[in-house]
Amino acid sequence: MIKKDLKNNQGFALVLSIILLLAMSLVGGALIVISSGDHKANNASADYQQTFYVAESGLLEGEKYVINTYKGPYNTSTNTRANGEHLNLFPESNESTVGDLVTTNANNPVTGERLPDISECFESFVDIEKSKFRFAILKKNDPSKDPDIPVKYKKKFYDHIDGDKILDKSGVSGDDKTREKRLLENYHFVYFVTRAEDKVRYVVTGNSVSQSSGSLGAGSAKLGYEYTVHACGFNEEDGGLIVPLISTIILPED
Repeated sequence: MIKKDLKNNQGFALVLSIILLLAMSLVGGALIVISSGDHKANNASADYQQTFYVAESGLLEGEKYVINTYKGPYNTSTNTRANGEHLNLFPESNESTVGDLVTTNANNPVTGERLPDISECFESFVDIEKSKFRFAILKKNDPSKDPDIPVKYKKKFYDHIDGDKILDKSGVSGDDKTREKRLLENYHFVYFVTRAEDKVRYVVTGNSVSQSSGSLGAGSAKLGYEYTVHACGFNEEDGGLIVPLISTIILPED
């Protein structure tokens, strides 16, 4: 009788061991899946953050172009600027014409480079109405000869930051340098610019500028032009990641 009970207990212990082993395997597998998911999420977050910084670089470059055009060329010998100008706008056009300006690769007479196709960036701004959108016209070297071309620009982030120089200064070499260079070369930015046709009122208070409506008070508000810079950061790795950003600049009318 006692031997029979022992055999039954041994059978139960074997079944219990198998159940516990299966449960531990399931828990271990779940932990691996969770850890892998967290790792992927962290990588995705890091990729987005880096692409965001690249988009910010494009935004700053677009703002610099607008402001430098307005302020005029800088004379290093006199530390002064010549009279600048506001960017003009393309005439009102239809969706087809705007699409042509988005994709045109006409030659830029200022830099000698071809204009980029900015379709991916342009389409990422879902609020843009093509039938109403008007590109700013690139400033011309020779107004009598240069054609009207839109303000749009594309640049590799690695070239923008002078990546070779940065990597040399950082002391990175060999395979590590090759890997870092390959990573940075995956990124580029694009920007394009538009301007409101009508002047806007803005109020200057301290170091801040805000838009205002209503009548112009004595010294309380001024008139200016409102520019909008659209920029996109691109990560070409893993199918591509696009981060679109917008900034607004209001510059005095004169």
